[in-house]
Amino acid sequence: MSVYETKTVRVHEPDRGQYMYFMLTRFDGEDHILGEIGYTGEYIDIAIVGMNKTSQVHDTDAYALAEKYPGDLHGTTWFKFAYNVEHGGIFDDLEDGDHLTPDDVENLIGEEVTA
Repeated sequence: MSVYETKTVRVHEPDRGQYMYFMLTRFDGEDHILGEIGYTGEYIDIAIVGMNKTSQVHDTDAYALAEKYPGDLHGTTWFKFAYNVEHGGIFDDLEDGDHLTPDDVENLIGEEVTA
């Protein structure tokens, strides 16, 4: 893996009639200056940007991400997606520019970890 790998995907939440854009950056702290401050493994920074461009937060932890977001993410397709990016190993299955429906997210998760 190179030091950084970034993918941006759009996830639809039909219950809210909205899309959320996720910029996912995987990085290896041991091979980068971030290792100096304790990032000694592989991390995925999850940044979310809402359609209104005012909801912009990021974190490497899905629960912390949900706390920072100005709305309620728990129980949404968006949270399920973020949680499984962090814990479920679905990053490699994503393509930069993917447009995902809730069914797509469920298919990616499969038997993986669920929130």
